[in-house]
Amino acid sequence: MQKGYEFKEHTADVEFVAKGPSIEAAFANAILAMLDTVADTAAIKKSKSKKSRIVIRDSANNIEDLLWIVLQDVLSATDSRNVFGYGVEKLNIQNKKSTYGIYAVISAKQQKPKYSYIYVKGVSRFGMEVKESPKAWLVKAVLDV
Repeated sequence: MQKGYEFKEHTADVEFVAKGPSIEAAFANAILAMLDTVADTAAIKKSKSKKSRIVIRDSANNIEDLLWIVLQDVLSATDSRNVFGYGVEKLNIQNKKSTYGIYAVISAKQQKPKYSYIYVKGVSRFGMEVKESPKAWLVKAVLDV
């Protein structure tokens, strides 16, 4: 299975472009790119640790702000619960009266050092993009490491 994102060269941080046939798929792939930056999601998924779920509900006035908020929220929620996220079970985005809302469920398991890659401090607003192309939605983000 081909990943819905790719990492780009960056001088100091981690940059990725995620894509999907829908805005929801592109956001889910952006979350997965961030989770894959933090830890070995494939190994975590296969581990026998107890599974937990993190529910994310956020809203913003524009789609780029929504992306920034949801990535920050997933990062904070996994860190505060001492878990590594490894998957996106559900993700819905709605646009009502110029307010975007998101509901997402993230799969996670207890943090174990052997799965850790790099500590992500936050998500940069610089260079963040969300756009629709003729064939897919594209999301670009930079993670502060």
